[in-house]
Amino acid sequence: MSLYIVPHLLWCIHGTNVTLADLFRTAGKPLIAGLAAGAACIAFRHVAAEWPSILRLVVGGALLACTYGLVLLFVLGQLAFYVDLVKTVFGRRTAAEAMPS
Repeated sequence: MSLYIVPHLLWCIHGTNVTLADLFRTAGKPLIAGLAAGAACIAFRHVAAEWPSILRLVVGGALLACTYGLVLLFVLGQLAFYVDLVKTVFGRRTAAEAMPS
Protein backbone atom coordinates (compact mmCIF):
# COMPACT_ATOMS: atom_id res chain seq x y z
CA MET A 1 0.00 0.00 0.00
CA SER A 2 2.87 2.37 0.70
CA LEU A 3 4.16 2.00 -2.85
CA TYR A 4 0.68 2.71 -4.21
CA ILE A 5 0.32 6.14 -2.56
CA VAL A 6 2.47 8.20 -4.95
CA PRO A 7 0.93 6.95 -8.22
CA HIS A 8 -2.51 7.28 -6.69
CA LEU A 9 -1.85 10.87 -5.61
CA LEU A 10 -0.50 11.69 -9.08
CA TRP A 11 -3.70 10.32 -10.59
CA CYS A 12 -5.85 12.30 -8.15
CA ILE A 13 -4.19 15.64 -8.90
CA HIS A 14 -3.97 15.09 -12.66
CA GLY A 15 -5.56 18.05 -14.44
CA THR A 16 -5.59 20.30 -11.37
CA ASN A 17 -3.37 23.18 -10.29
CA VAL A 18 -2.18 21.17 -7.28
CA THR A 19 1.29 19.65 -7.51
CA LEU A 20 2.68 16.64 -5.69
CA ALA A 21 5.12 18.99 -3.93
CA ASP A 22 2.13 21.01 -2.63
CA LEU A 23 0.60 17.85 -1.15
CA PHE A 24 3.82 16.76 0.53
CA ARG A 25 4.52 20.28 1.80
CA THR A 26 1.05 20.41 3.35
CA ALA A 27 0.96 16.90 4.79
CA GLY A 28 4.65 16.57 5.61
CA LYS A 29 4.74 17.89 9.17
CA PRO A 30 1.64 16.01 10.40
CA LEU A 31 3.02 12.87 8.74
CA ILE A 32 6.36 13.23 10.53
CA ALA A 33 4.55 13.76 13.85
CA GLY A 34 2.44 10.67 13.21
CA LEU A 35 5.49 8.58 12.44
CA ALA A 36 7.18 9.75 15.64
CA ALA A 37 4.06 8.98 17.69
CA GLY A 38 3.78 5.55 16.06
CA ALA A 39 7.42 4.80 16.85
CA ALA A 40 6.88 5.79 20.49
CA CYS A 41 3.88 3.45 20.71
CA ILE A 42 5.78 0.56 19.16
CA ALA A 43 8.55 1.04 21.73
CA PHE A 44 5.94 1.26 24.49
CA ARG A 45 4.32 -1.99 23.33
CA HIS A 46 7.57 -3.84 23.94
CA VAL A 47 8.07 -2.23 27.36
CA ALA A 48 4.52 -2.91 28.56
CA ALA A 49 4.07 -6.41 27.16
CA GLU A 50 3.07 -7.86 30.52
CA TRP A 51 0.60 -5.11 31.49
CA PRO A 52 -3.16 -5.76 31.50
CA SER A 53 -4.75 -5.07 28.12
CA ILE A 54 -6.98 -2.19 29.23
CA LEU A 55 -4.06 -0.41 30.89
CA ARG A 56 -1.93 -0.82 27.75
CA LEU A 57 -4.81 0.57 25.68
CA VAL A 58 -5.32 3.65 27.86
CA VAL A 59 -1.64 4.45 28.35
CA GLY A 60 -0.81 3.70 24.70
CA GLY A 61 -3.61 5.96 23.46
CA ALA A 62 -2.52 8.77 25.74
CA LEU A 63 1.09 8.29 24.65
CA LEU A 64 0.09 8.43 21.00
CA ALA A 65 -1.97 11.59 21.38
CA CYS A 66 0.57 13.40 23.58
CA THR A 67 3.55 12.46 21.43
CA TYR A 68 1.76 13.53 18.23
CA GLY A 69 0.69 16.86 19.73
CA LEU A 70 4.05 17.67 21.28
CA VAL A 71 6.03 16.81 18.18
CA LEU A 72 3.67 18.67 15.84
CA LEU A 73 3.21 21.78 17.95
CA PHE A 74 6.61 22.27 19.53
CA VAL A 75 9.25 20.26 17.65
CA LEU A 76 7.91 21.09 14.18
CA GLY A 77 6.86 24.63 15.15
CA GLN A 78 3.16 24.50 14.28
CA LEU A 79 1.86 26.03 17.54
CA ALA A 80 1.19 29.52 16.13
CA PHE A 81 -0.70 28.07 13.15
CA TYR A 82 -3.00 25.92 15.29
CA VAL A 83 -3.60 28.66 17.89
CA ASP A 84 -4.64 30.98 15.06
CA LEU A 85 -6.84 28.27 13.56
CA VAL A 86 -8.64 27.64 16.86
CA LYS A 87 -9.15 31.38 17.42
CA THR A 88 -10.65 31.76 13.96
CA VAL A 89 -12.90 28.69 14.24
CA PHE A 90 -14.25 29.53 17.70
CA GLY A 91 -14.96 33.17 16.92
CA ARG A 92 -12.30 34.97 18.91
CA ARG A 93 -10.96 36.27 15.65
CA THR A 94 -12.86 36.83 12.45
CA ALA A 95 -11.69 35.57 9.10
CA ALA A 96 -11.54 39.18 7.84
CA GLU A 97 -8.98 39.99 10.56
CA ALA A 98 -6.97 36.95 9.57
CA MET A 99 -6.65 38.02 5.93
CA PRO A 100 -3.63 40.21 5.16
CA SER A 101 -4.37 43.54 3.54
